Amino acid sequence: MRVLVVDDYVPMADYLGNCLHRSGYKVRVAYDGFEALRIAEEFRPHALISDVHMPGLNGFELAETFAERFPNCGVVLITVDHSLVDSRYDHRTFNVLHKPVAFAEVTKFLTSCGGDD
Repeated sequence: MRVLVVDDYVPMADYLGNCLHRSGYKVRVAYDGFEALRIAEEFRPHALISDVHMPGLNGFELAETFAERFPNCGVVLITVDHSLVDSRYDHRTFNVLHKPVAFAEVTKFLTSCGGDD
């Protein structure tokens, strides 16, 4: 399964990417939403794991773009700001995990994404 991890906090993005890679996932990491879109065009991820609060293209905007361009890609947004998420996102379209996120929550989401091409 191909997973794209996006977070502007480089240590977090790299840590999650490394954990997923060690668990057998094919992983690419991006540090902003625009970089994520460039990578996704070539990588064609089965799942997107993105922070919500990022400069430029935030997680909500990235998730909405993914829904249009990559409709079969599962999307999970990760945030510490519960109130913003509850007021902004469509519960039917995006999954949300609240920080701190347990790795088991991430892998449970990935299991639901499938991964068949």
